[in-house]
Amino acid sequence: MIDKKINLMKNAKVILEEFREFGTKHYFKITNGQEYQGWIMDILDDKLSFADSGPLASAVEIEIQIPMVDLATLSYWDENQKLWVDACWDNVTETWLHNPAR
Repeated sequence: MIDKKINLMKNAKVILEEFREFGTKHYFKITNGQEYQGWIMDILDDKLSFADSGPLASAVEIEIQIPMVDLATLSYWDENQKLWVDACWDNVTETWLHNPAR
């Protein structure tokens, strides 16, 4: 009998759900280069609700299609360290990589 390993790669929704729990504030870019900084409020199957921060923030939550999120640009504010941390899911090692943002 051949032993087969099933590769269960995480989808973008699961990655974003886990990422949301890392910090108190979130940063990412979408595929057109637009940047978002604030709070991921809710994650549905195909989109997320985002509350923007800063002086030009919208008073209403923004809806962003999940495929538009550039998963290579995820950063969160680490309240304990008082700094931004880049977070990246590594499919090869099946772990999250955390590095201080540059």
